[in-house]
Amino acid sequence: MLAVLNEINPVNKESIMVKACEVSSGVALHLVVGFSVTYAMTGSIAAGGLVALVEPLCMVVAHHFHDKVWHGIKARRQPQPQTVAA
Repeated sequence: MLAVLNEINPVNKESIMVKACEVSSGVALHLVVGFSVTYAMTGSIAAGGLVALVEPLCMVVAHHFHDKVWHGIKARRQPQPQTVAA
């Protein structure tokens, strides 16, 4: 991975690193919030930990289908090329 980053334009390398940090901090925040809310509601560290781990996995699957639906919507909204009958 580092070898690939060394070959990238420095501006692009910085934007890739910023995006990686943004995604990583978002994942950490998601886990902390999931754990904290579940722990506050149940008082159970085990339940908080379980929800913090299972919920993101479910979201990965749900997000996949969400993206597929939106790609289909966008594809239908694009104008279709007109064909002229001979």
